[in-house]
Amino acid sequence: DAASTSGASALRMLAAVLAAGAVYYLATRAAWVMTFPDSKVSLFFPPHAILVSILLLVPTRNWWAYLLAAVGSHFVATQQAQWPPFYALQAEAYDAVTIALTAAAIRMLNKSPLHLISLRDALLFVLIAVALIPAGTALWGAAFTVAYGYGTEYWIEWRNLTTSNAVTTIVLVPVILIGAQQFKSGFKVERGRIVEAA
Repeated sequence: DAASTSGASALRMLAAVLAAGAVYYLATRAAWVMTFPDSKVSLFFPPHAILVSILLLVPTRNWWAYLLAAVGSHFVATQQAQWPPFYALQAEAYDAVTIALTAAAIRMLNKSPLHLISLRDALLFVLIAVALIPAGTALWGAAFTVAYGYGTEYWIEWRNLTTSNAVTTIVLVPVILIGAQQFKSGFKVERGRIVEAA
């Protein structure tokens, strides 16, 4: 019946959101090992790519739940690391806005299925998600990072944040999306593709 079907659907979504929050938390803890010297910014920030990919794979009406789970799990991690709460909250807002903008831009501009991306879509992906959004949002992120004394100079922090989000997006988002597509199709992969991935 309809009630039991919608209840089961809601439970599946809740389980997926909680799992996403847990993965985001673990990825955050791992990413902190790769921070730049004298900075809170990681060279490679896998949680960013994980959440961008999740948002690209789920309906937009559910984005708020995944973003909230990520913000909550990241805030827990920052408090365990004894970050000042107001700095941590600004970091959560920065990450959520950057991730949502990246996923929204890819979804709006991409005309191909994510696993069969065209050259046009690949160029737009690099221009928007790898260059413009990381560079633009880093103007804000660098400001509060330096204001709280977690960075030495504004432009160094801007560079660190831009590089972190750009490298993470271009390296991990395609890998995660292709992996998700392969998982759905039962991992029917040609041997040449495995060599290419390696």
